Amino acid sequence: MDTTIIEGRCISKPPYWDGTTNFDEWKESIIIFIQSIDFKLWLVTKNGSKIPTKPEDKFNEKDMKIMEQEAKAKYILRCALNPDALQRISGCQTAKEIWEKLNNVVTQSDTESESDVYSTPLVSPAPPAWSSDDTNPNPEFLEEADYPLSRYPHNYEADTDIIFVKRDGIGYHIIYIHGYLLTSIGDNPENRFLKLCVPLYKLALEGNWPEANCMILKEQKLKNYAIATGMPTVLHIAAGANQIHFVEELLKVLVDNDITLRDIKGNTAFCIAAAAGNIEIVDLMFQRNRQLPVIRGGDGQTPIHFAALQGRCKMTSHLYDITDKRCFGNEDWNLLFFRCIYTGIYGLALKMVKERDTLAFARDVNKETALHLLAQIEMPLDSGCHGPEHDHNPELFSNEHKNLRENGESWMKKTAKSCMLIATVIATGVFAAATSLPGGTNDDTGKPNYLKKTPFLVFAISDAFAFISASTAILIFLSILVSHYGEYDFYKSLPLKLIFGLITLFISITNIISSTYYWRNLSKPGKNMIMYK
Repeated sequence: MDTTIIEGRCISKPPYWDGTTNFDEWKESIIIFIQSIDFKLWLVTKNGSKIPTKPEDKFNEKDMKIMEQEAKAKYILRCALNPDALQRISGCQTAKEIWEKLNNVVTQSDTESESDVYSTPLVSPAPPAWSSDDTNPNPEFLEEADYPLSRYPHNYEADTDIIFVKRDGIGYHIIYIHGYLLTSIGDNPENRFLKLCVPLYKLALEGNWPEANCMILKEQKLKNYAIATGMPTVLHIAAGANQIHFVEELLKVLVDNDITLRDIKGNTAFCIAAAAGNIEIVDLMFQRNRQLPVIRGGDGQTPIHFAALQGRCKMTSHLYDITDKRCFGNEDWNLLFFRCIYTGIYGLALKMVKERDTLAFARDVNKETALHLLAQIEMPLDSGCHGPEHDHNPELFSNEHKNLRENGESWMKKTAKSCMLIATVIATGVFAAATSLPGGTNDDTGKPNYLKKTPFLVFAISDAFAFISASTAILIFLSILVSHYGEYDFYKSLPLKLIFGLITLFISITNIISSTYYWRNLSKPGKNMIMYK
Protein backbone atom coordinates (compact mmCIF):
# COMPACT_ATOMS: atom_id res chain seq x y z
CA MET A 1 0.00 0.00 0.00
CA ASP A 2 1.42 3.37 -1.08
CA THR A 3 1.39 5.75 1.88
CA THR A 4 3.15 8.59 0.05
CA ILE A 5 1.54 11.94 0.73
CA ILE A 6 1.43 14.21 -2.34
CA GLU A 7 0.89 17.94 -2.55
CA GLY A 8 -2.67 19.03 -3.23
CA ARG A 9 -3.85 21.92 -5.39
CA CYS A 10 -3.15 25.48 -4.33
CA ILE A 11 -6.10 26.99 -2.50
CA SER A 12 -5.05 30.53 -3.41
CA LYS A 13 -5.15 30.05 -7.19
CA PRO A 14 -8.36 29.64 -9.21
CA PRO A 15 -8.89 26.33 -11.01
CA TYR A 16 -7.54 26.66 -14.54
CA TRP A 17 -9.57 25.69 -17.61
CA ASP A 18 -7.31 24.80 -20.52
CA GLY A 19 -10.10 24.30 -23.03
CA THR A 20 -9.82 20.50 -23.12
CA THR A 21 -10.93 19.44 -19.66
CA ASN A 22 -14.57 18.94 -18.75
CA PHE A 23 -16.22 22.34 -18.59
CA ASP A 24 -18.89 21.25 -16.08
CA GLU A 25 -16.25 20.14 -13.59
CA TRP A 26 -14.31 23.38 -14.01
CA LYS A 27 -17.50 25.41 -13.64
CA GLU A 28 -18.33 23.73 -10.33
CA SER A 29 -14.79 24.24 -9.07
CA ILE A 30 -14.63 27.93 -10.00
CA ILE A 31 -17.98 28.60 -8.30
CA ILE A 32 -16.70 27.03 -5.07
CA PHE A 33 -13.42 28.95 -5.35
CA ILE A 34 -15.14 32.33 -5.76
CA GLN A 35 -17.54 31.63 -2.91
CA SER A 36 -14.67 30.63 -0.64
CA ILE A 37 -12.90 33.96 -1.21
CA ASP A 38 -15.96 36.19 -0.82
CA PHE A 39 -19.56 35.12 -1.31
CA LYS A 40 -20.41 38.65 -2.40
CA LEU A 41 -18.04 38.20 -5.34
CA TRP A 42 -20.07 35.21 -6.47
CA LEU A 43 -23.28 37.26 -6.31
CA VAL A 44 -21.60 39.94 -8.41
CA THR A 45 -20.52 37.30 -10.95
CA LYS A 46 -23.92 35.63 -11.04
CA ASN A 47 -26.34 38.55 -10.79
CA GLY A 48 -24.22 41.48 -11.85
CA SER A 49 -23.86 44.82 -10.13
CA LYS A 50 -25.15 48.29 -10.84
CA ILE A 51 -22.12 49.89 -12.41
CA PRO A 52 -21.90 53.66 -11.70
CA THR A 53 -22.25 55.78 -14.82
CA LYS A 54 -20.61 58.90 -13.38
CA PRO A 55 -16.94 59.76 -14.06
CA GLU A 56 -14.37 57.97 -11.89
CA ASP A 57 -13.19 61.17 -10.19
CA LYS A 58 -16.73 61.65 -8.87
CA PHE A 59 -17.07 58.19 -7.29
CA ASN A 60 -18.12 58.06 -3.65
CA GLU A 61 -17.21 55.29 -1.21
CA LYS A 62 -20.14 53.13 -2.27
CA ASP A 63 -19.29 53.45 -5.95
CA MET A 64 -15.65 52.56 -5.33
CA LYS A 65 -16.71 49.49 -3.32
CA ILE A 66 -18.91 48.32 -6.20
CA MET A 67 -16.11 48.76 -8.73
CA GLU A 68 -13.62 47.03 -6.41
CA GLN A 69 -15.80 43.90 -6.15
CA GLU A 70 -16.45 43.98 -9.89
CA ALA A 71 -12.70 44.13 -10.62
CA LYS A 72 -11.96 41.25 -8.23
CA ALA A 73 -14.61 39.03 -9.83
CA LYS A 74 -13.37 39.80 -13.35
CA TYR A 75 -9.74 39.18 -12.37
CA ILE A 76 -10.52 35.76 -10.87
CA LEU A 77 -12.34 34.64 -14.02
CA ARG A 78 -9.63 35.95 -16.33
CA CYS A 79 -6.91 34.18 -14.37
CA ALA A 80 -8.79 30.90 -14.71
CA LEU A 81 -9.08 30.90 -18.53
CA ASN A 82 -6.81 29.81 -21.35
CA PRO A 83 -5.70 32.31 -24.06
CA ASP A 84 -8.39 31.22 -26.54
CA ALA A 85 -11.14 31.72 -23.99
CA LEU A 86 -9.62 35.08 -22.98
CA GLN A 87 -9.84 36.23 -26.59
CA ARG A 88 -13.50 35.30 -26.71
CA ILE A 89 -14.35 37.37 -23.64
CA SER A 90 -12.15 40.31 -24.58
CA GLY A 91 -15.18 42.48 -25.32
CA CYS A 92 -16.92 41.82 -21.99
CA GLN A 93 -17.14 44.75 -19.62
CA THR A 94 -18.45 43.07 -16.47
CA ALA A 95 -17.93 39.82 -14.60
CA LYS A 96 -21.52 38.88 -15.30
CA GLU A 97 -20.99 39.25 -19.05
CA ILE A 98 -17.93 36.97 -18.83
CA TRP A 99 -19.88 34.40 -16.83
CA GLU A 100 -22.88 34.51 -19.17
CA LYS A 101 -20.68 34.08 -22.22
CA LEU A 102 -18.88 31.12 -20.68
CA ASN A 103 -22.20 29.50 -19.82
CA ASN A 104 -23.96 30.20 -23.10
CA VAL A 105 -21.24 29.94 -25.70
CA VAL A 106 -18.36 27.71 -24.66
CA THR A 107 -20.45 24.55 -25.00
CA GLN A 108 -23.65 24.41 -27.02
CA SER A 109 -25.06 21.67 -24.81
CA ASP A 110 -24.92 23.95 -21.77
CA THR A 111 -26.62 26.69 -23.71
CA GLU A 112 -29.50 24.53 -24.83
CA SER A 113 -30.11 23.40 -21.26
CA GLU A 114 -30.65 26.98 -20.06
CA SER A 115 -34.38 27.64 -19.91
CA ASP A 116 -34.02 31.40 -20.25
CA VAL A 117 -31.76 31.29 -23.29
CA TYR A 118 -33.23 31.56 -26.75
CA SER A 119 -31.19 29.75 -29.41
CA THR A 120 -32.00 30.08 -33.11
CA PRO A 121 -30.00 28.57 -35.97
CA LEU A 122 -30.25 30.77 -39.02
CA VAL A 123 -29.52 29.40 -42.46
CA SER A 124 -27.97 31.11 -45.49
CA PRO A 125 -24.62 31.18 -47.26
CA ALA A 126 -24.39 34.96 -46.74
CA PRO A 127 -22.22 36.61 -44.03
CA PRO A 128 -23.77 38.10 -40.85
CA ALA A 129 -26.31 40.88 -41.44
CA TRP A 130 -24.15 43.64 -40.06
CA SER A 131 -21.11 42.83 -42.20
CA SER A 132 -20.09 45.89 -44.23
CA ASP A 133 -20.03 43.93 -47.48
CA ASP A 134 -23.46 42.33 -47.08
CA THR A 135 -26.76 43.20 -48.76
CA ASN A 136 -28.72 43.48 -45.52
CA PRO A 137 -28.74 46.63 -43.35
CA ASN A 138 -27.23 46.56 -39.89
CA PRO A 139 -29.96 45.75 -37.30
CA GLU A 140 -28.12 47.37 -34.38
CA PHE A 141 -30.93 49.81 -33.53
CA LEU A 142 -33.53 47.05 -33.70
CA GLU A 143 -31.49 44.83 -31.39
CA GLU A 144 -31.36 47.65 -28.88
CA ALA A 145 -35.13 48.06 -29.18
CA ASP A 146 -35.47 44.35 -28.35
CA TYR A 147 -37.09 43.20 -31.59
CA PRO A 148 -37.50 39.41 -31.86
CA LEU A 149 -34.67 37.73 -33.72
CA SER A 150 -37.24 35.87 -35.77
CA ARG A 151 -37.72 39.15 -37.70
CA TYR A 152 -34.07 39.28 -38.70
CA PRO A 153 -32.96 37.95 -42.09
CA HIS A 154 -31.79 34.35 -42.04
CA ASN A 155 -28.15 34.86 -43.10
CA TYR A 156 -26.26 32.46 -40.89
CA GLU A 157 -24.82 29.04 -41.57
CA ALA A 158 -26.65 26.54 -39.41
CA ASP A 159 -23.60 24.38 -38.77
CA THR A 160 -21.26 27.18 -37.70
CA ASP A 161 -23.18 30.25 -36.56
CA ILE A 162 -25.69 30.31 -33.73
CA ILE A 163 -27.34 33.34 -32.14
CA PHE A 164 -27.90 33.34 -28.41
CA VAL A 165 -29.90 36.01 -26.63
CA LYS A 166 -29.90 36.16 -22.85
CA ARG A 167 -31.48 38.56 -20.39
CA ASP A 168 -29.95 39.08 -17.00
CA GLY A 169 -31.73 40.27 -13.89
CA ILE A 170 -30.99 43.97 -14.23
CA GLY A 171 -32.05 44.77 -17.76
CA TYR A 172 -29.10 43.68 -19.90
CA HIS A 173 -29.69 42.45 -23.42
CA ILE A 174 -26.76 40.38 -24.69
CA ILE A 175 -26.43 38.96 -28.20
CA TYR A 176 -23.78 36.46 -29.24
CA ILE A 177 -22.93 34.84 -32.55
CA HIS A 178 -20.82 31.72 -32.33
CA GLY A 179 -19.24 32.84 -29.12
CA TYR A 180 -18.51 36.46 -29.97
CA LEU A 181 -20.28 39.26 -28.15
CA LEU A 182 -22.10 41.55 -30.54
CA THR A 183 -23.86 43.95 -28.23
CA SER A 184 -24.52 44.47 -24.58
CA ILE A 185 -26.99 47.19 -23.69
CA GLY A 186 -27.80 48.36 -20.18
CA ASP A 187 -30.97 49.86 -18.79
CA ASN A 188 -33.42 51.60 -21.18
CA PRO A 189 -32.13 49.89 -24.34
CA GLU A 190 -34.80 51.48 -26.54
CA ASN A 191 -33.54 55.03 -26.05
CA ARG A 192 -31.53 55.26 -29.27
CA PHE A 193 -34.27 53.58 -31.26
CA LEU A 194 -36.96 55.96 -30.00
CA LYS A 195 -34.80 59.09 -30.21
CA LEU A 196 -33.24 58.38 -33.61
CA CYS A 197 -35.07 55.78 -35.69
CA VAL A 198 -38.67 56.75 -34.97
CA PRO A 199 -38.21 60.48 -35.77
CA LEU A 200 -36.14 59.67 -38.88
CA TYR A 201 -38.84 57.27 -40.07
CA LYS A 202 -41.44 60.04 -39.78
CA LEU A 203 -39.19 62.58 -41.51
CA ALA A 204 -38.64 60.17 -44.42
CA LEU A 205 -42.39 59.67 -44.80
CA GLU A 206 -42.94 63.43 -44.82
CA GLY A 207 -39.98 64.13 -47.10
CA ASN A 208 -38.37 66.51 -44.61
CA TRP A 209 -34.77 66.27 -45.83
CA PRO A 210 -33.19 69.22 -43.91
CA GLU A 211 -34.08 67.80 -40.50
CA ALA A 212 -33.31 64.23 -41.57
CA ASN A 213 -29.92 65.34 -42.86
CA CYS A 214 -29.11 66.93 -39.50
CA MET A 215 -29.86 63.61 -37.76
CA ILE A 216 -27.73 61.66 -40.26
CA LEU A 217 -24.81 64.04 -39.83
CA LYS A 218 -24.92 63.49 -36.07
CA GLU A 219 -25.30 59.70 -36.38
CA GLN A 220 -23.86 58.37 -39.65
CA LYS A 221 -25.21 54.87 -39.00
CA LEU A 222 -28.75 56.08 -39.66
CA LYS A 223 -28.18 56.43 -43.40
CA ASN A 224 -27.72 52.70 -44.01
CA TYR A 225 -28.87 50.90 -40.85
CA ALA A 226 -32.30 49.30 -40.42
CA ILE A 227 -34.59 51.80 -38.67
CA ALA A 228 -37.86 49.87 -38.30
CA THR A 229 -39.31 46.41 -38.03
CA GLY A 230 -39.02 44.67 -41.36
CA MET A 231 -35.40 45.91 -41.66
CA PRO A 232 -36.00 48.86 -44.05
CA THR A 233 -33.40 51.57 -44.38
CA VAL A 234 -34.31 55.25 -44.66
CA LEU A 235 -33.98 54.88 -48.45
CA HIS A 236 -36.67 52.16 -48.45
CA ILE A 237 -39.03 54.42 -46.48
CA ALA A 238 -38.53 57.52 -48.64
CA ALA A 239 -38.80 55.55 -51.91
CA GLY A 240 -42.04 53.92 -50.79
CA ALA A 241 -43.46 57.30 -49.77
CA ASN A 242 -42.65 58.83 -53.21
CA GLN A 243 -40.46 61.55 -51.68
CA ILE A 244 -38.42 62.44 -54.78
CA HIS A 245 -36.36 65.31 -53.36
CA PHE A 246 -35.59 63.36 -50.20
CA VAL A 247 -34.34 60.37 -52.22
CA GLU A 248 -32.31 62.61 -54.53
CA GLU A 249 -30.48 64.24 -51.62
CA LEU A 250 -30.07 60.97 -49.72
CA LEU A 251 -28.41 59.29 -52.71
CA LYS A 252 -25.69 61.95 -52.57
CA VAL A 253 -24.54 60.73 -49.14
CA LEU A 254 -24.89 56.98 -49.78
CA VAL A 255 -22.25 54.70 -51.22
CA ASP A 256 -23.15 52.23 -53.97
CA ASN A 257 -23.48 49.31 -51.58
CA ASP A 258 -26.02 51.21 -49.44
CA ILE A 259 -28.38 51.48 -52.43
CA THR A 260 -28.53 47.71 -52.85
CA LEU A 261 -29.34 46.91 -49.20
CA ARG A 262 -32.39 44.68 -48.74
CA ASP A 263 -35.11 44.56 -46.14
CA ILE A 264 -36.22 41.42 -44.33
CA LYS A 265 -38.21 40.27 -47.38
CA GLY A 266 -35.18 40.67 -49.61
CA ASN A 267 -36.44 43.77 -51.42
CA THR A 268 -34.16 46.64 -52.36
CA ALA A 269 -35.34 50.25 -52.26
CA PHE A 270 -35.46 50.03 -56.07
CA CYS A 271 -38.07 47.26 -55.80
CA ILE A 272 -40.12 49.43 -53.44
CA ALA A 273 -39.95 52.40 -55.82
CA ALA A 274 -40.96 50.18 -58.75
CA ALA A 275 -43.99 48.88 -56.85
CA ALA A 276 -44.92 52.45 -55.87
CA GLY A 277 -44.79 53.49 -59.54
CA ASN A 278 -42.51 56.52 -59.15
CA ILE A 279 -40.44 56.70 -62.34
CA GLU A 280 -38.39 59.71 -61.18
CA ILE A 281 -37.10 57.86 -58.11
CA VAL A 282 -36.37 54.77 -60.20
CA ASP A 283 -34.35 56.85 -62.68
CA LEU A 284 -32.38 58.50 -59.86
CA MET A 285 -31.35 55.11 -58.51
CA PHE A 286 -30.73 53.68 -61.96
CA GLN A 287 -28.25 56.46 -62.70
CA ARG A 288 -26.26 55.38 -59.62
CA ASN A 289 -26.39 51.65 -60.30
CA ARG A 290 -27.30 50.18 -63.68
CA GLN A 291 -27.67 46.70 -62.20
CA LEU A 292 -30.59 47.57 -59.91
CA PRO A 293 -33.30 46.44 -62.40
CA VAL A 294 -31.90 42.88 -62.39
CA ILE A 295 -31.31 42.59 -58.63
CA ARG A 296 -34.04 40.26 -57.45
CA GLY A 297 -36.19 40.99 -54.45
CA GLY A 298 -38.66 38.91 -52.46
CA ASP A 299 -39.54 35.48 -53.89
CA GLY A 300 -36.71 35.92 -56.39
CA GLN A 301 -38.64 38.43 -58.51
CA THR A 302 -37.18 41.43 -60.32
CA PRO A 303 -38.47 45.01 -59.87
CA ILE A 304 -40.45 44.86 -63.12
CA HIS A 305 -42.45 41.94 -61.74
CA PHE A 306 -43.39 44.03 -58.69
CA ALA A 307 -44.48 46.92 -60.90
CA ALA A 308 -46.63 44.61 -63.04
CA LEU A 309 -48.18 43.04 -59.93
CA GLN A 310 -49.31 46.51 -58.77
CA GLY A 311 -50.64 47.39 -62.23
CA ARG A 312 -48.13 50.23 -62.71
CA CYS A 313 -48.47 50.55 -66.47
CA LYS A 314 -45.95 53.30 -67.17
CA MET A 315 -43.48 51.92 -64.67
CA THR A 316 -43.68 48.40 -66.10
CA SER A 317 -43.12 49.65 -69.66
CA HIS A 318 -40.25 51.86 -68.48
CA LEU A 319 -38.53 49.04 -66.62
CA TYR A 320 -39.01 46.74 -69.59
CA ASP A 321 -36.88 49.12 -71.65
CA ILE A 322 -34.05 49.50 -69.13
CA THR A 323 -33.91 45.94 -67.76
CA ASP A 324 -31.31 43.56 -69.12
CA LYS A 325 -33.65 40.74 -70.04
CA ARG A 326 -30.82 38.31 -70.70
CA CYS A 327 -31.07 37.35 -67.03
CA PHE A 328 -34.70 36.26 -67.50
CA GLY A 329 -35.53 32.59 -67.54
CA ASN A 330 -38.69 31.06 -68.98
CA GLU A 331 -40.47 31.34 -65.63
CA ASP A 332 -39.62 35.04 -65.42
CA TRP A 333 -41.01 35.70 -68.90
CA ASN A 334 -44.19 33.75 -68.24
CA LEU A 335 -44.77 35.40 -64.86
CA LEU A 336 -44.33 38.90 -66.26
CA PHE A 337 -46.48 38.16 -69.30
CA PHE A 338 -49.44 36.85 -67.32
CA ARG A 339 -49.20 39.59 -64.72
CA CYS A 340 -49.50 42.13 -67.52
CA ILE A 341 -52.67 40.39 -68.66
CA TYR A 342 -54.07 40.09 -65.13
CA THR A 343 -53.58 43.81 -64.45
CA GLY A 344 -54.63 45.06 -67.90
CA ILE A 345 -51.21 46.06 -69.27
CA TYR A 346 -52.17 44.70 -72.68
CA GLY A 347 -49.86 46.93 -74.73
CA LEU A 348 -46.74 45.53 -73.09
CA ALA A 349 -48.14 41.99 -73.16
CA LEU A 350 -48.65 42.30 -76.92
CA LYS A 351 -45.12 43.68 -77.33
CA MET A 352 -43.73 40.71 -75.40
CA VAL A 353 -45.57 38.23 -77.58
CA LYS A 354 -44.19 39.86 -80.73
CA GLU A 355 -40.65 39.63 -79.36
CA ARG A 356 -41.08 36.16 -77.89
CA ASP A 357 -43.74 34.16 -79.75
CA THR A 358 -43.53 31.19 -77.35
CA LEU A 359 -45.48 33.27 -74.83
CA ALA A 360 -48.59 32.84 -76.96
CA PHE A 361 -48.61 29.16 -75.98
CA ALA A 362 -47.49 29.62 -72.38
CA ARG A 363 -49.89 28.61 -69.59
CA ASP A 364 -50.41 30.12 -66.17
CA VAL A 365 -50.87 28.29 -62.87
CA ASN A 366 -54.43 27.38 -63.92
CA LYS A 367 -53.14 25.87 -67.18
CA GLU A 368 -54.75 28.64 -69.20
CA THR A 369 -53.17 30.50 -72.09
CA ALA A 370 -53.41 34.23 -72.70
CA LEU A 371 -56.20 33.57 -75.23
CA HIS A 372 -58.24 31.77 -72.56
CA LEU A 373 -57.85 34.70 -70.18
CA LEU A 374 -58.74 37.34 -72.77
CA ALA A 375 -61.78 35.35 -73.89
CA GLN A 376 -63.18 35.50 -70.35
CA ILE A 377 -63.20 39.32 -70.46
CA GLU A 378 -66.11 40.93 -72.30
CA MET A 379 -64.05 43.79 -73.77
CA PRO A 380 -60.42 43.22 -72.79
CA LEU A 381 -58.92 46.09 -74.79
CA ASP A 382 -61.26 48.58 -73.12
CA SER A 383 -61.14 47.26 -69.58
CA GLY A 384 -57.80 48.37 -68.32
CA CYS A 385 -54.40 49.80 -69.14
CA HIS A 386 -53.30 49.15 -72.70
CA GLY A 387 -49.86 50.66 -72.52
CA PRO A 388 -48.11 53.96 -72.00
CA GLU A 389 -49.70 55.61 -75.02
CA HIS A 390 -53.28 54.56 -74.14
CA ASP A 391 -53.32 54.74 -70.37
CA HIS A 392 -56.85 55.09 -68.96
CA ASN A 393 -56.45 53.65 -65.48
CA PRO A 394 -57.10 55.50 -62.19
CA GLU A 395 -53.36 56.03 -61.70
CA LEU A 396 -53.11 58.05 -64.92
CA PHE A 397 -56.23 60.05 -64.04
CA SER A 398 -54.79 60.89 -60.60
CA ASN A 399 -51.44 61.93 -62.03
CA GLU A 400 -52.87 64.17 -64.74
CA HIS A 401 -55.53 65.75 -62.50
CA LYS A 402 -53.60 66.35 -59.29
CA ASN A 403 -55.30 69.70 -58.67
CA LEU A 404 -58.80 68.44 -59.40
CA ARG A 405 -59.27 66.95 -55.93
CA GLU A 406 -57.98 70.11 -54.25
CA ASN A 407 -60.26 72.33 -56.33
CA GLY A 408 -63.20 70.04 -55.63
CA GLU A 409 -62.46 70.11 -51.91
CA SER A 410 -62.28 73.92 -51.91
CA TRP A 411 -65.57 74.29 -53.80
CA MET A 412 -67.32 71.71 -51.65
CA LYS A 413 -66.27 73.42 -48.43
CA LYS A 414 -67.36 76.85 -49.62
CA THR A 415 -70.75 75.51 -50.74
CA ALA A 416 -71.26 73.61 -47.48
CA LYS A 417 -70.37 76.66 -45.37
CA SER A 418 -72.77 78.94 -47.28
CA CYS A 419 -75.64 76.45 -47.13
CA MET A 420 -75.05 75.71 -43.47
CA LEU A 421 -75.20 79.45 -42.71
CA ILE A 422 -78.57 79.71 -44.48
CA ALA A 423 -79.88 76.64 -42.65
CA THR A 424 -78.75 78.09 -39.32
CA VAL A 425 -80.58 81.38 -40.00
CA ILE A 426 -83.76 79.46 -40.93
CA ALA A 427 -83.56 77.28 -37.81
CA THR A 428 -83.10 80.37 -35.65
CA GLY A 429 -86.04 82.17 -37.27
CA VAL A 430 -88.54 79.31 -37.03
CA PHE A 431 -87.50 78.63 -33.44
CA ALA A 432 -88.16 82.28 -32.56
CA ALA A 433 -91.54 82.12 -34.32
CA ALA A 434 -92.47 79.04 -32.31
CA THR A 435 -91.71 80.80 -29.02
CA SER A 436 -93.81 83.88 -29.89
CA LEU A 437 -97.15 82.43 -31.05
CA PRO A 438 -99.43 84.68 -33.13
CA GLY A 439 -102.48 85.82 -31.19
CA GLY A 440 -100.84 85.03 -27.84
CA THR A 441 -102.08 82.51 -25.29
CA ASN A 442 -105.07 82.30 -22.97
CA ASP A 443 -104.16 83.60 -19.53
CA ASP A 444 -106.39 81.03 -17.79
CA THR A 445 -105.59 77.87 -19.75
CA GLY A 446 -102.23 78.76 -21.26
CA LYS A 447 -103.37 77.48 -24.66
CA PRO A 448 -102.92 79.48 -27.90
CA ASN A 449 -105.90 81.69 -28.64
CA TYR A 450 -106.00 80.54 -32.28
CA LEU A 451 -105.49 76.85 -31.50
CA LYS A 452 -108.70 75.78 -33.20
CA LYS A 453 -108.23 77.93 -36.28
CA THR A 454 -107.00 76.26 -39.47
CA PRO A 455 -104.36 78.92 -40.27
CA PHE A 456 -102.75 78.33 -36.88
CA LEU A 457 -102.49 74.58 -37.50
CA VAL A 458 -100.92 75.22 -40.89
CA PHE A 459 -98.49 77.65 -39.26
CA ALA A 460 -97.53 75.17 -36.52
CA ILE A 461 -96.95 72.28 -38.97
CA SER A 462 -94.95 74.44 -41.39
CA ASP A 463 -92.85 75.85 -38.58
CA ALA A 464 -92.08 72.38 -37.22
CA PHE A 465 -91.12 71.02 -40.66
CA ALA A 466 -88.94 74.06 -41.32
CA PHE A 467 -87.07 73.61 -38.03
CA ILE A 468 -86.56 69.86 -38.46
CA SER A 469 -85.37 70.11 -42.09
CA ALA A 470 -83.09 73.08 -41.28
CA SER A 471 -81.49 71.17 -38.39
CA THR A 472 -81.00 68.14 -40.64
CA ALA A 473 -79.38 70.30 -43.30
CA ILE A 474 -76.98 71.74 -40.72
CA LEU A 475 -75.85 68.24 -39.71
CA ILE A 476 -75.43 67.12 -43.33
CA PHE A 477 -73.34 70.14 -44.29
CA LEU A 478 -71.29 69.73 -41.12
CA SER A 479 -70.51 66.14 -42.14
CA ILE A 480 -69.30 67.47 -45.50
CA LEU A 481 -66.95 69.92 -43.80
CA VAL A 482 -65.32 67.19 -41.67
CA SER A 483 -64.89 64.67 -44.50
CA HIS A 484 -61.43 63.36 -45.52
CA TYR A 485 -61.91 64.49 -49.13
CA GLY A 486 -60.21 61.46 -50.63
CA GLU A 487 -60.62 60.66 -54.31
CA TYR A 488 -63.18 57.96 -53.60
CA ASP A 489 -65.22 60.33 -51.42
CA PHE A 490 -66.01 62.37 -54.54
CA TYR A 491 -67.41 59.34 -56.33
CA LYS A 492 -70.45 58.81 -54.15
CA SER A 493 -70.23 59.99 -50.54
CA LEU A 494 -69.77 63.74 -50.97
CA PRO A 495 -72.19 64.18 -53.93
CA LEU A 496 -74.95 62.32 -52.05
CA LYS A 497 -74.38 64.38 -48.91
CA LEU A 498 -74.56 67.60 -50.92
CA ILE A 499 -77.75 66.52 -52.72
CA PHE A 500 -79.53 65.52 -49.49
CA GLY A 501 -78.33 68.70 -47.80
CA LEU A 502 -79.75 70.87 -50.60
CA ILE A 503 -83.04 68.93 -50.56
CA THR A 504 -83.52 69.41 -46.82
CA LEU A 505 -82.53 73.07 -47.18
CA PHE A 506 -85.13 73.55 -49.94
CA ILE A 507 -87.80 71.90 -47.74
CA SER A 508 -86.95 74.22 -44.86
CA ILE A 509 -87.13 77.30 -47.13
CA THR A 510 -90.57 76.38 -48.51
CA ASN A 511 -91.92 75.67 -45.03
CA ILE A 512 -90.59 78.87 -43.53
CA ILE A 513 -92.27 80.83 -46.35
CA SER A 514 -95.55 79.11 -45.52
CA SER A 515 -95.21 79.58 -41.75
CA THR A 516 -94.23 83.24 -42.17
CA TYR A 517 -97.27 83.93 -44.36
CA TYR A 518 -99.72 82.45 -41.84
CA TRP A 519 -97.92 83.98 -38.88
CA ARG A 520 -98.29 87.47 -40.36
CA ASN A 521 -101.97 86.92 -41.10
CA LEU A 522 -102.67 85.57 -37.64
CA SER A 523 -100.80 88.48 -36.06
CA LYS A 524 -102.97 91.09 -37.89
CA PRO A 525 -106.66 90.30 -37.21
CA GLY A 526 -109.03 91.90 -39.64
CA LYS A 527 -110.76 91.08 -42.85
CA ASN A 528 -108.09 88.44 -43.58
CA MET A 529 -109.13 86.54 -40.47
CA ILE A 530 -112.79 86.40 -41.46
CA MET A 531 -112.09 84.03 -44.31
CA TYR A 532 -110.36 81.61 -41.93
CA LYS A 533 -113.23 81.43 -39.38
